[in-house]
Amino acid sequence: MFIFILGILTNYATANITHDEKPGYYSDNRTDLEFNGNTCGVMVNGFFVKSDIGIDFRSVEHLYQRPSVPYTIKGVGENGLDSIVVEAAPSEKNPVVINGVPYYDIVNYVQEKEAEWVTLEDIKKLYFPKVTGKCLYMVNKYFITKDWESYRLDKDFILKVEALPSSECEIFEGQSPFTIIRVFTNIISNHNSGRIG
Repeated sequence: MFIFILGILTNYATANITHDEKPGYYSDNRTDLEFNGNTCGVMVNGFFVKSDIGIDFRSVEHLYQRPSVPYTIKGVGENGLDSIVVEAAPSEKNPVVINGVPYYDIVNYVQEKEAEWVTLEDIKKLYFPKVTGKCLYMVNKYFITKDWESYRLDKDFILKVEALPSSECEIFEGQSPFTIIRVFTNIISNHNSGRIG
């Protein structure tokens, strides 16, 4: 009986840790390498946001779908104003290359509201306009190790942003200065003390 109850509590706890507001929310159990090595590109209403980490799933009408070819991916290119047409379903042998990164799969979420998508650079300028020089970005618990320019986050989904100068970290003493910009999204775990999503 005790083992049965423990099993129920374990499953309940796991469900609450990995799914905040809606099933399909990005997985909390990925490592930084897995998160940054993801080969599935993400769109919202056809707009490329790269990852699901910046999506407010409370406003998603239904979970992702693979769009039927041909389809258009908006919001790509150096300035985020370009579009590309995908003629064939992407795969490992036939990836879709967006901003220099190959994607073996593309999914699209349908969102009810019209979100204002912001880049990590936009967030830095909005919250810390005086920060200059190199930055290392984090979103929730994940370090963004590559292609940081392609990430888009729903501006209204940002809970708070912190800037940590490298001078605060003893290990970087004597190194070229940089700033860690950490974005916390509005998920349940970021409201609870002692837990960072």
